Formats: sequence, structure tokens, C-alpha cells
Amino acid sequence: MAPQAVATVQPQRQFLMNVLKDFKEEHENFKPTDDMMTVAQQIRHIARVTDWFREAGFGAGFNMDFEAEMAEMVKPVTLAQAMAELNEAFDRFMEVAEKATEAEIFAPLPPNPILGEAPRIVIFSANADHVAHHRGALTVYQRLLGMTPRMAYDG
Repeated sequence: MAPQAVATVQPQRQFLMNVLKDFKEEHENFKPTDDMMTVAQQIRHIARVTDWFREAGFGAGFNMDFEAEMAEMVKPVTLAQAMAELNEAFDRFMEVAEKATEAEIFAPLPPNPILGEAPRIVIFSANADHVAHHRGALTVYQRLLGMTPRMAYDG
């Protein structure tokens, strides 16, 4: 097990879930403007990018077909579906973190245009940054809905 990887994945999931728990079904299609993602699409996006980083470090590498990914992002999704996808993605990410050896997480990534040949451990912090970005965006959505966002770091 790679404790550094596990220690990165657990809190990013917990902090995100703390923010998401106040969204209800009636919020799933809210988006501040027509060209933005809905609440549910944002959550699906987090799930898909979590899988993207996992594959980049411990699978087939970075999938650079962003056009196909964007086509998936704009598909309608319910809050329940998005949350299920998110939980499944984090389960897979945690499984990789728990099973990876120290040697595996410090081995270089294959050549790629995103993170270069950095040690594989960077995928965990890169995903944490991405999750934090969208966690913040979703708290803005909550404010626009008249909600008071929870502190992400409260248990």
C-alpha cells in the first residue's frame, strides 16, 4: 500500500461529499448560465476526470480525445446517477491507491503532454486540485440557489 496516495484520496472525497450532501433532486439541472454544466453534470465531470487520472497513472494512459469527452459531459444526467458515478470513480481511485506499491507510485508516468514523466504519485494531487476546483464551483452554485454551503472540512 502507498500511504501517501491513500492520504490524498480519502480527504478529497470526504471534503467533496461534505459539500455535495446538501444538493437535492430539485437542484440537479441548475446551471448559472446556459453554457455551463448543471449541478449533476459537474458531479459527473468530477467522476470522469477522477477515472481519467487513474487511467493516466495506472492504466492505458491519458485519453486525449477531449471532443468525445465533452460529448459525454453534455448528456443529461440525474443527481442520483451522477452521485453513483462519483462514488464508483472514487472507489476505483482508492483501490489503486491502496494496492499501489511505493515503487509503483514513484515510477515515472509514460511520456504524455499533461504531466510529463513525473512520478505517478502526481496523479493523486492533480486529481485533488481538480476536485477542489469543482468543489468551489459547486459552492458558488449553492449560493446562487440561496443555500449556505457547508464548510468542506467539517466532518
